[in-house]
Amino acid sequence: MPESNEILHVSYLTELLRGKPIPQFGELLRYLYKIAGWEQKDLEEHARKKYVQLLEERKISPGFLGALYQSEISRAVTGARHAPYAHRYLFLEALKENPAIQKMLTSQIEEDYWTLGCGSSPERVTQAAMRVDALLHPENREKDTDVNMDVVYKTDEPISDSSPNATFQVRNALQEPQH
Repeated sequence: MPESNEILHVSYLTELLRGKPIPQFGELLRYLYKIAGWEQKDLEEHARKKYVQLLEERKISPGFLGALYQSEISRAVTGARHAPYAHRYLFLEALKENPAIQKMLTSQIEEDYWTLGCGSSPERVTQAAMRVDALLHPENREKDTDVNMDVVYKTDEPISDSSPNATFQVRNALQEPQH
């Protein structure tokens, strides 16, 4: 008989492969906005304000918001639909401005938020893009980069499209602990 962790792993793997939301994302989002003392309509309002602020600061371009309504938040919370990446970003950024959230939010909770939302944080995406860019285009890499290719991609042979186990090598290198 499989252990309970094995059953959970298969369950989440099936949901992920089907493109279904992980229910704990919605539960975590609800938990966070409740700690902030908000309801869904408040989260919508604060996320919209954050969107306008980011536009005014010219950190983002207009047009990616989509339908940010309380009903969309409800669908994300109940697990009926994935929250779009833009919404997940705005929700978390708005929540981070709340004093109650500032007191309790840890990097692990934030990482779990992104992971359960089936995405990576903007910082992780940027780091991964930099590593891959340095791997694929070493001639463009500056000497004073913070991308340490010896730690990130350990291999005895160059990884290329012609290498039959290139994907395996990259996956294993990314899973190894970084020092």
